[in-house]
Amino acid sequence: MTTGQNTLEDQFRAAMRQLATAVNIITTGQGDERRGLTASAVCSLTVTPPMVLICVNHFGEAHRAILENGAFCVNVLNAEQRFLADIFAGQAGVEPAERFSHASWSELESGAPALDGALVNIDCRIAERVQTSTHSVFFGAVEAIRFGQQHTPLLHFDRHYFSLATASIA
Repeated sequence: MTTGQNTLEDQFRAAMRQLATAVNIITTGQGDERRGLTASAVCSLTVTPPMVLICVNHFGEAHRAILENGAFCVNVLNAEQRFLADIFAGQAGVEPAERFSHASWSELESGAPALDGALVNIDCRIAERVQTSTHSVFFGAVEAIRFGQQHTPLLHFDRHYFSLATASIA
């Protein structure tokens, strides 16, 4: 069976593009030291105690900042915040230090930037970290949660952004 892919890594990338995921911005730091990245590798871990996990590439500057601050905030984007996903993914030509100037931010318990208007902000302290070859898996102990207005979520699938129909959110 030919898939048009040459290596197992190519096939894996193509397979992972078939997972529809929420689009999130992971943030950390304060003032001029704020850093962030667009991520889809976010997952709930446990309810008791409330914990999430995120996966962050070792080679990005946000990785270093998360380690230094010991905290991060998961900002779940709504469909109208696609421009922020591009900015924090480095696809809009905006320098890392200027990324935060394109939206309004607050601080919750950890001090990490929490995006005003996000579907939800999940503010965490690092409870544990596991290193892999290229990424760290950060386990975040949830310290605070802030809900935004009900909105359609921004989703990513097969290299494209989508939103859910707004017919009924129950």
